[in-house]
Amino acid sequence: MALTRGRRAVVILITVIVAVVGLAGGAVAWHVATASLYSAAYNTETSSARRLVTALDDRTSAVAQGKSTVVGAQTFLGRARPAYVPVAAFTALKQKSDALHTTVAAVRPVKAPADRSFVPNVATVALPWDTLITTYQLVDRQKANVAAVHAATHDTAVVNAALDDVLTANTAVWGDIRATANTTLAGDTLATYQSQIGLKHALAAVADSTTNPQFVGRGMLATITAIETVRASQAAGEAAKADPAYPIHAEIEAYARSISHGVHLDFVWAHTVNGKGDGWLSGTTQAWSEDGGWAIISLNFNVADYWSDGQDARALVAHEVGHSQAIRVACRPLYSGPVFDSNDEMWATAWSISMGFDVPGSGIEAYGRPTDQQIATAAKCR
Repeated sequence: MALTRGRRAVVILITVIVAVVGLAGGAVAWHVATASLYSAAYNTETSSARRLVTALDDRTSAVAQGKSTVVGAQTFLGRARPAYVPVAAFTALKQKSDALHTTVAAVRPVKAPADRSFVPNVATVALPWDTLITTYQLVDRQKANVAAVHAATHDTAVVNAALDDVLTANTAVWGDIRATANTTLAGDTLATYQSQIGLKHALAAVADSTTNPQFVGRGMLATITAIETVRASQAAGEAAKADPAYPIHAEIEAYARSISHGVHLDFVWAHTVNGKGDGWLSGTTQAWSEDGGWAIISLNFNVADYWSDGQDARALVAHEVGHSQAIRVACRPLYSGPVFDSNDEMWATAWSISMGFDVPGSGIEAYGRPTDQQIATAAKCR
């Protein structure tokens, strides 16, 4: 069949249009395919970058703990070994601490995730070949991130293993220190309550912390120092027995404790207390409600000299014990209420009088006589 010139032109035009449409369809398909590859690469690289940040944080934390543990251990290992810590346990801790130091020092920085600001959104990439180039870059970055994650994770594992070795060695040493501390508390009965509190606090601070890197060395050293403090106080108590005045001091202290209603009392004896020495009966009291309630009572030597000479010395001791009673739960409202309004000296004087010491030494001479209402109120604290 023959075609006219016009018909041939139409056929050619249709053919061109089909070809163009085919090329356009191929370009669209190419763009869609490259965009899909880019999106997958982008998500994978983003995920690996996040894992690297986490791995680097874990590594930083492990290295920091390792360094802190080494420094802490040295506070203990740098001093003379206590006799109650076996040589083998002490040596093992030193070896493990040195190994941890070497391990931490060998850790080298791991490259952090690269700057991602260059990565464009796929929708802004106009040409498929540009999308492919960026996709290849993301794939390379993802591989680098994965390698860095492996390196950081390895470093963290090595440091943590060395740290665990130190903690294990530390636990063995701590067992001997803790046993000695408990024996000291049970046996050194002449030590002051204040020194015993220090040791109890040291033990309490590490009761659940032997696996904490911050405890290594520092916690043990604090406990050792507290043990030495109790032992020194015990030695002072033993030495005091050689003082000719010890029997009367012990009698006075026993009397004070007998009326303290459970408040723990420490005593300090001196020639001059609160500026008063020869010719005076003088005492002071410091009291704390914490740690079971306790106080330090200071008395000058004249209190012992005049203990059996009338009631004034006994009245003064009762006055000082009275100060300590204000911290008791049952007595605190009486002391701080409207009758006394936390007047320390009037409270202690009234309490001494309520104990039967209506004499100058109760505090009357120094602070005046309390009212009958105050005496009756203080008497409720008995």
